[in-house]
Amino acid sequence: MRLLREKVAIPGYKSSMGQPPSAPLSHTALSTTTMMNAAQTLRAIGQDLETCGPLSSLEIVAMPDVHHVKGVAMVRRGLLGRLLTDSETRNVEISRRYTPSDLDRLDAKGRSLRREEGITPEPGTLAHLLRTIGALVESKDGQLKSVRRKGLQFTISFMGTDATSLVQEYSPTTLHNFYNWLYLQRQHR
Repeated sequence: MRLLREKVAIPGYKSSMGQPPSAPLSHTALSTTTMMNAAQTLRAIGQDLETCGPLSSLEIVAMPDVHHVKGVAMVRRGLLGRLLTDSETRNVEISRRYTPSDLDRLDAKGRSLRREEGITPEPGTLAHLLRTIGALVESKDGQLKSVRRKGLQFTISFMGTDATSLVQEYSPTTLHNFYNWLYLQRQHR
């Protein structure tokens, strides 16, 4: 098994300068037991993790029937919900495990909230960024192994169709550009 670290152009996408941005792509089969696609799965995880507060680090490890999540959340609330000042912010380690039924429940809850409140995606949220990563990984055949976030940088590890292990990096700007490109593609269908 070879390990490659690469950045490639998003097919069909041109930046305002007329050149395709440098962005790695992959595809995933997150779970064979759920009908959710990678974008739905990662968005559901992101929506749940947003309740923890801002994350300074994140790791999602995809396995056939479970997704393990570890991270560090920056908590700004003290005892009894008292708001803390920035100097009182503390880091709290989080560890979660999501089964396909957990993901289905979280997705249904999020879909219901979006429908009731007419919420449009907010580009900077964790759920939106993870959803975009899911859409990126669906653009090529392969199987997701992990998503890691350190600061603002996302690193995706997946197994390609030729059994090559790939590691690719994304910035929030690249993810936002790809989301815009996807949105425009949907408008032209």
